[in-house]
Amino acid sequence: MDEKRFKANHYLDSMGIKHANTGFRYLITALEIGADNPQLLYKISDLYEEIAQIHGTKKTNVEKSIRYCVSPSGMTNKEFISRAVDNLYLQPNTN
Repeated sequence: MDEKRFKANHYLDSMGIKHANTGFRYLITALEIGADNPQLLYKISDLYEEIAQIHGTKKTNVEKSIRYCVSPSGMTNKEFISRAVDNLYLQPNTN
């Protein structure tokens, strides 16, 4: 498992998102894409489309599955993904 995927996996675990949810896989992909291309976080529909192509599904399925996972956090999909990408990859490491 590469470092980006490991960090994303650990972050989602810490947020209480279950691996069994389909949205978990989509969120891992969203965080990896967001780390490589943060501009897509402003165009969430385009991000869903890219995730859907990778996983062989429809972007509406991606949106619903992610929403199901993140709704307990009280954030929207866009807020959750943006905050996670920022915390994991974009903020300078203070260690």
